[in-house]
Amino acid sequence: MLLYLHDIITGISDDDFIALQNDHPEEESGDTNLNTFLQLGDIIEYRDPSQKSLVKKGAIVSIGALSCSQNIIGLDNGDWLHKGVHQVRRISIKQLDHDGHVPNPYPVWKCLTKIIIFTYEDVSDGGEDDDTDEA
Repeated sequence: MLLYLHDIITGISDDDFIALQNDHPEEESGDTNLNTFLQLGDIIEYRDPSQKSLVKKGAIVSIGALSCSQNIIGLDNGDWLHKGVHQVRRISIKQLDHDGHVPNPYPVWKCLTKIIIFTYEDVSDGGEDDDTDEA
């Protein structure tokens, strides 16, 4: 099991941590994709790069307008995350088919500008049906 040296050793830069991760190809296979996406219900850790030692945790409860840079992600603790300001790492992934989370085996810090945010619309509530023509 991988020990997260970044969390244990103080003074290691993010670039050095990324270089350490690149030395472990078995960890890169598909798991980095888990760190590229966020969705409602995910549990994340977040920080301001100017205060890297101050890490907070929250669940995503709201997604704002993705076209602006302010108030992109709303968290259950009342905080809002902003593009270009916050870094995040996905700790647990919300399962869409039922309540519960799946742990992310290799959470990686990423700037919010490098994250793809999924938004889901409920299409099961009476949309148009092309198969029924009424005459």
